[in-house]
Amino acid sequence: MRRNIAMSFGLLGALAACKAKIPVDTDAAGFRKGEKKVDASADANPAPGGSVNSNGGGVQPAQTPSTPTSYLLSNDDAIRLKPIFEAYRTPEFTDPGGNFTQSFEKYRQFTESFLNRALALRPLVPGRTINVHIADDQQVNAYAGPFQDVVINAGTIAAADSTQLLAVLCHELGHSARNHSLKTADYQGGAALVGDINRFYEAREDYIKKTYDAGSQTYTHNAAGFAAVNRLWGGIKPRLDVFGKREESEADVVGAEICGHLGMPTDTYISALSGFLTTGDATDAANAGADAKTVEQIVEGDRFQLDQDSLKAFLFPSDSHPSNGERRDQLLRLRNVVATHFDPVQGLFNEWKNGYQGAKGLGLVGLSLTEAVQQNTLTIHTEGGKVIKIKRPHLCGGRR
Repeated sequence: MRRNIAMSFGLLGALAACKAKIPVDTDAAGFRKGEKKVDASADANPAPGGSVNSNGGGVQPAQTPSTPTSYLLSNDDAIRLKPIFEAYRTPEFTDPGGNFTQSFEKYRQFTESFLNRALALRPLVPGRTINVHIADDQQVNAYAGPFQDVVINAGTIAAADSTQLLAVLCHELGHSARNHSLKTADYQGGAALVGDINRFYEAREDYIKKTYDAGSQTYTHNAAGFAAVNRLWGGIKPRLDVFGKREESEADVVGAEICGHLGMPTDTYISALSGFLTTGDATDAANAGADAKTVEQIVEGDRFQLDQDSLKAFLFPSDSHPSNGERRDQLLRLRNVVATHFDPVQGLFNEWKNGYQGAKGLGLVGLSLTEAVQQNTLTIHTEGGKVIKIKRPHLCGGRR
């Protein structure tokens, strides 16, 4: 999920190689901090005159994107992605921080130093000052936050080779480069969705409170109550999904351009990102396998245990990423546009490959992408004897 101040409906906790999520806790009212109702007030949205960015760039015009007619980029769309990095937009909410592991400090420092030197390249001006965090999580995932943060799960480091991970990181930098977290907030507040989002959010929280025991993490299905909330979700989901897919498409293209300036050939980027997503994306419903189940397979009174975030994503799934095939085909179609950014003189790509293995650390070697995907499958057993396999909710890296 993307995190956006009071607007961080963020596709409701289901967001891979991907969007912004920062670990958050729950406040006294039961909402996740920073994930309360959408607020259309001036405090939650940039004023019509714009917002002040933190890099001395002055006032930047506010953007309220409309729903794109297509979530895939045309040649003209790709050509218009200039400069690669927009001026950084300061989030109008406080960075909640997060608890990240200290186990891989050598790798974290190596990656943070590399990315910040890379973003100082002239073609990437104004760049970013990136803070890298390692999450002690075996899901294959990485994500970019609105505070110039990049979070890499330990499972991703273990599973990806050096080229795949750099492609994933450049994709995440693409989200940051285009200020996607803040544009999501703009969209949700400005696309006539505020009332509908709030009604869904309130209904969902009320339903969860009535059907979920947080102490035992046990859910009891109420068919009529679920259907009522699901109707509200169905009214907003298509528009949110298209907007999310558009941002993923843009991040793929911008990521390819960033990698090109580091000296990674365009075909290498396409191969690395496509291979990683196809094999390791535990959120791609198309690749979930015959055993992956949906909420339609549970009935009145079914009871099972599941953590609350996974439950919400299971009950009200989003589809905010293009399919892996669509992503690959888009990059191939736009190859000539993207390839103009390739800099054969730049040696950072080789530097990354040479330094990566030594920085990983012994504890991160040996997990294949296939094994990592298997770890992201949850098996839940209902009291009625049903066995349901689902995929853990993911942030970025393919369609959920």
